[in-house]
Amino acid sequence: MATMSASNFDGRLTHTDGLYFAVTVFSTVGFGDITAKTEAARLVVTGQMVADLVILGLALKIVSGAVSRRRQSGDADGAQPDQQIRR
Repeated sequence: MATMSASNFDGRLTHTDGLYFAVTVFSTVGFGDITAKTEAARLVVTGQMVADLVILGLALKIVSGAVSRRRQSGDADGAQPDQQIRR
């Protein structure tokens, strides 16, 4: 996009700018009033966003694994989920 029409973005974009833009959009943190202005700051912020996505993914995996194990242990008892609640 930037090479097709320079007016699409502010100034010339580097590879770091493109990475920063992609990760910002993908992680849904948006574009707020506080933004990283230098390439070094953008790299740090991009790393932070990627790390946050990894941590969120791991947390969801742990929770879904616990729910799955809980359901399997209930099925092993031979009781239906409704019967387990009434006990």
